Amino acid sequence: MDEFLFNEQLGLSDFIPEATHYLEILNYSHPDMNRSEWHSLSSEDFDNFLTRKARILSGYVKGTEKANVKTLISQVQHYASSVAHPLLLPVLIFCRELSQENDKEQRDARQNVRKLEETLLNRYSVKPAAGYEQPKDLVLDSIIPELHKLRCKVLWKRPQAWHNVAGRILKATDEFWDNIEKHQRDPALQKIHQTILSRLDFVSVKLEGLESYTQVTLERMDLLRELMNSIIGQVESRLNVEIATQQHRLADASRRDSISMKTLAFLGAIFLPGTFLATFFSMPFFDFSANNDAFSSRIGIYFVIMVPLTLLTLGTWWKFNQISVKEGEAEDLGDIERRVYTLEARIMQRIRRRTGLGIGTWEAPPA
Repeated sequence: MDEFLFNEQLGLSDFIPEATHYLEILNYSHPDMNRSEWHSLSSEDFDNFLTRKARILSGYVKGTEKANVKTLISQVQHYASSVAHPLLLPVLIFCRELSQENDKEQRDARQNVRKLEETLLNRYSVKPAAGYEQPKDLVLDSIIPELHKLRCKVLWKRPQAWHNVAGRILKATDEFWDNIEKHQRDPALQKIHQTILSRLDFVSVKLEGLESYTQVTLERMDLLRELMNSIIGQVESRLNVEIATQQHRLADASRRDSISMKTLAFLGAIFLPGTFLATFFSMPFFDFSANNDAFSSRIGIYFVIMVPLTLLTLGTWWKFNQISVKEGEAEDLGDIERRVYTLEARIMQRIRRRTGLGIGTWEAPPA
């Protein structure tokens, strides 16, 4: 069944030619005869590698440029005298994956979390040293992607998964040492075996500490995310109240303007035509008799009294209207805070009735 499934997956794969090389290390009883050569791997050599039945250690490794396989091969050449141990290459790959670069990324992620906490909570009251200050002002739109990027960086190499890999390698190492023949346990092989065991033990302890370190970083990120959601909720609540208040003010202003216009139109429609005609035709400045059709010489008195009186009336109405508008605006400005705190009091009262907790979100209203 395994062969059938393997062939099925192999048939679905694409053939991509790649430049492949192989490292041949041969150790003899005489050190001067030892060989460590680097060659191109042809298809015939690869078939020999697959069908080789002799007791010669063989291994196959493939990686991307980031894996830095060439440096790994140079390390294998450095330990050419110890290649008889089958777990040497896997342990070297495992230790390279968990090198200091991974630890540095975890520390950098924790440092970035501290910067975000400083931005949101002002947690650290000590002035930051050179190189640790915030490079730019962070806003809500930039903090959320930053948290997502840091979380992906922390979860890139989870210590739990690599701890399982270390356990599997340790189990394979013990199986190899238990099944190897006693006459093959020479001092050189025992030395590299103990080195591998100590390295695996060190990496396991390191992963346990790194797991706790990573878990604390993730929990602090979760707290920051909850804080961000709370801040966004409060901002949206205040914004909604502000929008509702501005809409209410706009409606009040429109209502006042409408009342004023209706009042003027109503008074003008009732009094202006009759008053104008009655006043105009009853003035003594016009003489409609048949013998005299000239204007009176005192017609200027009409304009002298009429113009100031009209201006006084309009000025009184304008002043009264401005006083009403200012009083309405003052009442609206005072109502903004009162409505916010009234809304908060209602929400908190409902929460207290449901949970029995006395909590608050904003400051107390000013006296």
